[in-house]
Amino acid sequence: MQIAFYLFIILLGAQVCGYTILAFQLLQNVVERKKEQVILTIKRGLALMLFSGFFFQILPGSNIIWWPVNTIFDLSFTKTILGKSIYLGQPHKKIESEPSFNGDGYSYSEYELSNRQSKYFIDPPNKFFKVYPKKGIREDWKISKWTKTPLREKDQAAFDFALSDSNNETDLKLKKIIKESENFYSYRYYNNSQDYSHESKYISNVDFYIISPSGNILIVINHNT
Repeated sequence: MQIAFYLFIILLGAQVCGYTILAFQLLQNVVERKKEQVILTIKRGLALMLFSGFFFQILPGSNIIWWPVNTIFDLSFTKTILGKSIYLGQPHKKIESEPSFNGDGYSYSEYELSNRQSKYFIDPPNKFFKVYPKKGIREDWKISKWTKTPLREKDQAAFDFALSDSNNETDLKLKKIIKESENFYSYRYYNNSQDYSHESKYISNVDFYIISPSGNILIVINHNT
C-alpha cells in the first residue's frame, strides 16, 4: 500500500510540474512568436491532458486499464486493515466533501461484502484483534485495534469525530450498528495535543472502520481537520 501511495503522489506531482512547465513554454513561445514551438507545446499539453484523463479515470475505458492497479490497492489496503485480502470494488454508497487545499475533508464509503467474506468475520482469529489495523504510511498516528461492539465509552470521542461531517441518515445507521452486538470497529487517529492524560478529547484526524457481518458491510470513514 505504501508503494501505491508514493507512486500516486509522484505521478500527481509530475503532472502538476508538467502543466506548469508547458504553460510557461507556451506563453514564452507565443510572446516570441515561435509558431512551430507553440504547436509542439500544445500537442504536448494535449498528450498530458490525455494522460491525466486516464490517471483520474475520467476518460471512457480508463477504469478498465486501472482495474489491475485498483485491485492490488484493494487487496493491500484490506490486508493492512483487516488482516485478510479482499477485493472491495466500488462502494455502493459514498459521501465525500470537497477537500481543502491542505487536505482537510470528509469521506464515507460503504462496501458490500459477500456472504463468504462476512462469514470470516463472524468468528475472526485472535490476530485480527491483536495485530490489525496496522499503521501503514501514517507512522505518527495511533491505533485502536479491532473490538466488538457495542461502542466502548473511551472510544466515544473518536466515533463522534468520525460522524461530525456525515448526514442524518448515515448518523442514524452508524449509531444503530455501533450499538448492536457481534459487529466490530477499529480506528487510526492523530492527536496533536501534548496533554495525553485526556488524549481521546483531542482527536483531530481519524480513519474509522466498522464491519457488520450480519449486514454484509464494511464501512470506511476518514475525517481530517
